[in-house]
Amino acid sequence: MSLPKEPRQQMINMMYLVLMALLAMNVSKSLLKAFGLVDQAMEKQNSATLVKIDNALSDIRIAFDRDSSKAEIRDIYQTSRAITSYSAEAKEDLKKLKQELSTMSGGLDDGSNYHGVKMLKLCESTEFAMLVLDVRKEGPRIRDQLNKTRKEWLAVVANMEGFKLGEDPDSLILQTSGIKLMAEIPEFIDEDGSKVPWHYNLVNGLPMAAVMPTLTQLEVALLNSEVEILTYLKSKIGIDEIRVDRVAPLIIPFSNYISPSEDYTADIFISAWNSTQKPVVYIGEIKTEFKEKFGIIDSVTEEVSAYRKMIIHEGESTWPLTEKNPIGVDSADIEANNSKAATTEDKYALALKSDAAGRGKFTTSAGSVGMKTYEGAIFMKKPNGDTECYLFDQNYGAQFQVASKADPVVSAMAMNVMYVGVDNPVSVSVPGYKPEDVQPSLGGSGSIKKGRYQKKECYIARVTKPGQKVKVNLTITEQDGKKTQVKGPEFRVKRVPDPVFTLGNKYKGGKIPAGKFRIQKGIVPKLENFDFEFRYRTQSYEMVYIPKGRDAIVIKGSGQAFDRKFLKYIKLAKPKDSYFFSDVKVKGDDKSVRKLPTTAFQII
Repeated sequence: MSLPKEPRQQMINMMYLVLMALLAMNVSKSLLKAFGLVDQAMEKQNSATLVKIDNALSDIRIAFDRDSSKAEIRDIYQTSRAITSYSAEAKEDLKKLKQELSTMSGGLDDGSNYHGVKMLKLCESTEFAMLVLDVRKEGPRIRDQLNKTRKEWLAVVANMEGFKLGEDPDSLILQTSGIKLMAEIPEFIDEDGSKVPWHYNLVNGLPMAAVMPTLTQLEVALLNSEVEILTYLKSKIGIDEIRVDRVAPLIIPFSNYISPSEDYTADIFISAWNSTQKPVVYIGEIKTEFKEKFGIIDSVTEEVSAYRKMIIHEGESTWPLTEKNPIGVDSADIEANNSKAATTEDKYALALKSDAAGRGKFTTSAGSVGMKTYEGAIFMKKPNGDTECYLFDQNYGAQFQVASKADPVVSAMAMNVMYVGVDNPVSVSVPGYKPEDVQPSLGGSGSIKKGRYQKKECYIARVTKPGQKVKVNLTITEQDGKKTQVKGPEFRVKRVPDPVFTLGNKYKGGKIPAGKFRIQKGIVPKLENFDFEFRYRTQSYEMVYIPKGRDAIVIKGSGQAFDRKFLKYIKLAKPKDSYFFSDVKVKGDDKSVRKLPTTAFQII
């Protein structure tokens, strides 16, 4: 039997209850504001989707205006208009419902501002939504309207795919067409078997701040479904596609020049083109802003590796080259274009003549010895009137080597970069010369000498300064004893990457069985995906051992293997204990000391 509480204890209990209530109210306010952010994000999504709908309808209309004599295009055009008419009433009903609920909630509170979102004045009210949806029977009407729209859309797709709505499963129709359609809103059945209006589960008991994003989500599903069907219709007449009617094999070698000791490698594939739509190819320098906008930058090499295609809409005059275009991308008068480019002082892009397959033929004089590169743009007319522009440069193979008798072949045998502190194997050869007549040297910080890599004779380069570039230059001794200096390729110099923390060269952190953890003997720094001979050795570290329900224990250690003191705590590991390894310092073969991030283990 408990003793009566003293007045002081009763007051403490009451204050605790009041505090909990205040905290709950604050959490509720934060949640209400968060709903506003969610609603704003979905409204922005709907705005973008409406633009997609307009663009899709515009594309279909352009195709119809251009070729209305084709029955297929006429049918698609009429169907697209029907698709939007089916959803018009549902979209308008949802819009009016949200406007009415906003008005009933007092409108937006100009004094509220949560991350740029204004809240409804009566955002906490839970009565208005049920008043409109339940008492005034708007809920069943909107449900019926949404289901009706879905059924009408599904009937269109079923007819185009050769199914019969009502006989064939809806899932089969959607799977065949590839369309993601909004789900049907079913009748809800309560635990006792009675029907429950769908809007009860949707908004009953929810504050207005939560009701609004719930209704917006219905708009999201409706608009996304409309975009899906319009995109499906566009695919039926190939509006966005450049159709092909010719194919041929194409061989693109990785290199047009190899030495006797190297392998020849080439991509062999099928090339496709449209014999009625010839592309127009221009040679010229690509503007910097187009390289930055459409370039794909490799985060490792920091070089442009490819270019995305860009779309030039009908009527636009976007020109991606620094050289002028005197006639236009639609012009077939190549001779006039190039004649003007040759006779005027202004600089114009070179338009290439195309063969029957639409291949532009580019011919230029070799000039001096060395690597030559070029770039330009290919324009291709689409069926919807827009033009696709493909930018290309040396990353697409737009380069060639002008060789002399002493043309060097120099390549890194392990990777296309050189690393500080390791042996970097380099293959060196010059066609027409004996190996002993070719002597490489390193242009930059470092040295190069003879060595072996994977049982093959080669040269080993050692570099010292990361972030710089080095060149492997060659000195060639001619038969008459004369020496010729030849510049070789350039390599980037990088620091060896940091290793990964492991226990026993296997466990990198996270959950680990107690039995596995207790047998660990030390910390092993591991280099992953690195092809060179390089080691890191553990210098020092700190371990925090937190037994379940007890205070933390901090132990410092050094060396690759755990000493007796460390092993004592390692062997104490039990389920729900935690171990943290921090301030782990390792030293590499290059004498650099690296600090590894904290690694945690949870014993299970």
